[in-house]
Amino acid sequence: TKEIEHDTFDNTGQHDAAQFNKSLKDIADYLQLNHGNNVSESVRNLTPVKIAIPPEPLGQPDPTDPSRRLPVTEVALYLWKREHAKAQDRKDKYDKNMAKAYIIVYHQCSPTLKNDLEASDSFSAIRSAQDVIALLKLIQSLCCSYDAKTQGVMATVASYKKTLHLLSERRRRQPHLP
Repeated sequence: TKEIEHDTFDNTGQHDAAQFNKSLKDIADYLQLNHGNNVSESVRNLTPVKIAIPPEPLGQPDPTDPSRRLPVTEVALYLWKREHAKAQDRKDKYDKNMAKAYIIVYHQCSPTLKNDLEASDSFSAIRSAQDVIALLKLIQSLCCSYDAKTQGVMATVASYKKTLHLLSERRRRQPHLP
């Protein structure tokens, strides 16, 4: 997508988690401009937005028999139908735009990441459902997980930390040493 061509997901670099977060934010902003706030919020938070469909109205309790209800008024039924139709239209539009967001997000992945996605056991179900939230969570797990390359960096940090701790212990016990 031209407007977000530099916002890609890639799992081959050192700063994959930072790049994932930046790209996620920029793609969510793009989706907000082109596909609405609900889609953007779903992508940004990695959680689907719930669009409430109002339930069919119930009549008021019958004052003479509390176990029964009076018929629903024409006005209440008319208002419910309007609200129900508007909510259903919002939900249909959201579902359609979430499927579009799936395609946009998938095409923002590097070729290496696409290969890793397609090798995942869960990808065929995600692709069939065009579930952009599940796709993003899978991308996040591939870009931000503590795999071998991250573990190597963390092992180096742990080694430095242990060395500094040993040096400080040595100085504490023998203050006259450099």
